[in-house]
Amino acid sequence: MILFQSFGRDLKAIQALVGEFMPGRTLRILEQGLSDDIKEILVEAPYVDKDFRDTYYNDFSKRFMDMSRDSIRLHFFLEKNKIIQENYLGFISLRDTKVYTIGRSYLNPKALKQFEPGFYCLAKYEVQVKGVDLMIEAFPWMEQDGNVTRCAHVAVWGVNRYYSQKKTRYSERFLHEITNHDTATRKVPSKGATVEQIAQILSSSKFAPEIYFRESDSKGNFIDDGGHFDRLVYTYIESGLPCVAGLLRNQHAIAVIGHGEVKNFEEVIKENDGIIDSSKFFQEIIVSNDNHLPYSRAYSFEHEKNLQFEDIDVLIVPFNEKMYLEAGRLFTKILPIFEKHALKVDGEKLVRRVLLTSSNAYKSFIEKFSQDDVYKQSQLCMQMPKFIWIAEYSSTEEYRDELIRHRIIFDATMLNFHDSVYLSIKKQNQIRNNHKNEQKTYLLKGTVEKMYKNNLVKVSNEEGI
Repeated sequence: MILFQSFGRDLKAIQALVGEFMPGRTLRILEQGLSDDIKEILVEAPYVDKDFRDTYYNDFSKRFMDMSRDSIRLHFFLEKNKIIQENYLGFISLRDTKVYTIGRSYLNPKALKQFEPGFYCLAKYEVQVKGVDLMIEAFPWMEQDGNVTRCAHVAVWGVNRYYSQKKTRYSERFLHEITNHDTATRKVPSKGATVEQIAQILSSSKFAPEIYFRESDSKGNFIDDGGHFDRLVYTYIESGLPCVAGLLRNQHAIAVIGHGEVKNFEEVIKENDGIIDSSKFFQEIIVSNDNHLPYSRAYSFEHEKNLQFEDIDVLIVPFNEKMYLEAGRLFTKILPIFEKHALKVDGEKLVRRVLLTSSNAYKSFIEKFSQDDVYKQSQLCMQMPKFIWIAEYSSTEEYRDELIRHRIIFDATMLNFHDSVYLSIKKQNQIRNNHKNEQKTYLLKGTVEKMYKNNLVKVSNEEGI
């Protein structure tokens, strides 16, 4: 029989009920990390967690120590005695793994005391509570158990589970399958996964991963790359591609899943001329780190408690197999040509924003938000590949208003060394399409369009969830 027991935000009382499922370490993490806005915690026991059952039957059931195969689930609500969608902040599961007991968890960012506004990679997950069907928008998170799973496995699991929920192409994978990668030594107790093994796991999940390393000298000291590596991280986040990041010096791995709000706009504008990449306006990236509750942050500056950008040594990007053109080549080889010869914006102060997306998502956005019928039809009726790169250019005032004056669309499946190919160029009040036999220029009614924003979920301080 499944029992549901209601508590206020009284975690010590819950600990007295659930016992070793919530050891002192777990109690401290939840007390310090959960939002004070939570007014009811509904305890569901027993709970069958599919991810823990997977590791239980493949490993923990073989141990001499008695361990429960069942889990316990804690549901979080903003008000008591109201199991309704508007009141639900998600759940945490607890497993009988003695030390690191927090299992599969889906939390709204506002469920946490540390919540700050930002742009997140979030997927929608269905949850049933006492027969009521609810939905939570979250990025999957859990603690490593320290035996079967380590930080790298949890990071890959989170990325894979996110994609499997968003795209039918990617199947849901359980933890034991993820940890079952090639290794010359025994797999349990796990020693984690190397960068190459992380890429191997992603490859086995139908991704086509690429690995980027931060530049360093022979002694391992970082070389100033002019912000190129950090720009790559931001670009793939803006593209809605959660990535696995390696902190090699710390022997740790995390998932990079979002970025904060613009914080230093005026300062950057004042200090730079010409084309300013929008990545310079963001001082925070949002990460899923199994050492902390979800949605912690890494900063571009020294921070007392949190990671810094420079802690990230390597980025493993889970591309779709049809995403051939990668950001490094786009920034260094292709965009400079178009900015000089097609847009002719040398010396003009513009903000540039670059991202990768699907053509379906782009057309859906254009259909909803474009105010120019000529532009709308030229884009909606144009044959495009499955994935495209978008480069948008705005004046500083337009950027504040989320408007763009120039937009270039590139084929993400383009051939190597074929750098002059584009699909569409919008330059102020003109647009030129370049597709096979159609090379035509259209005159538009206005000079600006709405900035493309469709890959990330904005979570703000506004009331409601």
